[in-house]
Amino acid sequence: HEDCIKDIQRIDGMWQDALNRHDGDWLFGEFSIADCMFAPVASRFATYQIEVSDTSRAYIDRLLTLPSMKHWYEAALKEKEVIGEDEAGTDVD
Repeated sequence: HEDCIKDIQRIDGMWQDALNRHDGDWLFGEFSIADCMFAPVASRFATYQIEVSDTSRAYIDRLLTLPSMKHWYEAALKEKEVIGEDEAGTDVD
């Protein structure tokens, strides 16, 4: 639990630093691969209602309202395939 909190704080700090250092709405000013890489993290933070700074919360909101993110969520909801070993509670040797 403590390690998880440290990781969240580290990510929040990195986001704040990058967002405050560069002009624009994205980590390095213009939208880039770095923002794409953190999209799943932002999604998890939103899903689990992780507490982050106001700066990072605004960044998460911008990411999650992108048309491509909305499309990603819609496509995921339509997915029918289930991979048993990826499901919670499944024992894998």
